[in-house]
Amino acid sequence: MKWARFIVVVAVALVAAHAVILGTLGPTPTGRLLSNLLQFALPALAALAAWLRRNEGSEYGRRFWGLMAAAFALWAAGAVGYMYYENILQRPIPSLSLTDIPYLSYYLPLAAVVFLWPRGEARRGVDWVRILDLTQVAIVLTTVYLYYFFFIASAASSRQAMLRLGIINLYDLLNLLVVGGFLARWATAQSLEVRSLFGRMLTALVVYALGDGLYTFGLKETSVGTGTWFDLGYSIPFAVASVLAATWRQPEAEATIIPSAVEAAGERLQSLLPVMAPLVVLVLAAMIAGQEFDLALVVVGASILCYSARLAFTQHLQQQALRMQQQSEARYRELVENM
Repeated sequence: MKWARFIVVVAVALVAAHAVILGTLGPTPTGRLLSNLLQFALPALAALAAWLRRNEGSEYGRRFWGLMAAAFALWAAGAVGYMYYENILQRPIPSLSLTDIPYLSYYLPLAAVVFLWPRGEARRGVDWVRILDLTQVAIVLTTVYLYYFFFIASAASSRQAMLRLGIINLYDLLNLLVVGGFLARWATAQSLEVRSLFGRMLTALVVYALGDGLYTFGLKETSVGTGTWFDLGYSIPFAVASVLAATWRQPEAEATIIPSAVEAAGERLQSLLPVMAPLVVLVLAAMIAGQEFDLALVVVGASILCYSARLAFTQHLQQQALRMQQQSEARYRELVENM
């Protein structure tokens, strides 16, 4: 397709331009501005590529690419906030900033992709179980934001000082979880389409995790700012995502057979994911309780309520499926008796 070739050419050209700008202008005001503009343009390009790709394939593929486009668009929105601080206000981003909200929200559509219907089949109507799963993820991200940025960041004088307070950076941890989720879905995929989709974006997410970790290391250890070679850690991953999305093709075969043991492991993983979120919220609430007991109580209550509602819906669906099976067996039995 012409648009796919255009996306690939633009992605490669933007990365090359970024390298030239960093090598010539460096951390000058013009160099920082152009570097920030490119770090906005590349995730926006990845969002465009994913959105255009959603017009092809099955219903599952359309949902997959739509969620990936939303994730990349949220990251681009965070880059706009970063430019506001550095290029308009002309001061470093503080340890506590609202620009982290779109960066954290970037992980919500990625979690939604992991929670997509596991067999590549879309449920008709409103899928309340998946909605409650995503609500649980949103509760976790909100709790993490409140703890990390209000209680840890408030004690730090700068972004570098905040990074030195934690054993592991929050974003590195989230990248690790997302990569693990995509890897598990790729390994347990029951169709070639699902395996192809998760394999492609898993590659892009691994490159992003490495680039993000490299940039965080530079910021933490050397206090580097925009305009250095570390900036490529945020441009190359989205160029890779743009190319992988633009060059994806719908597999011709319908399905592939995977070992039953792998399939069972995937099903167990799917059942464990909804249980892990309340446990994470409980741990974070215990850490918050010493400073804000009421807040800890609210997030724990919301998480338990969400999990209880999910459990009730799951049981309702199981009972409904059992009734349909019994009705089908009764009709078959009646047909045999009449014959």
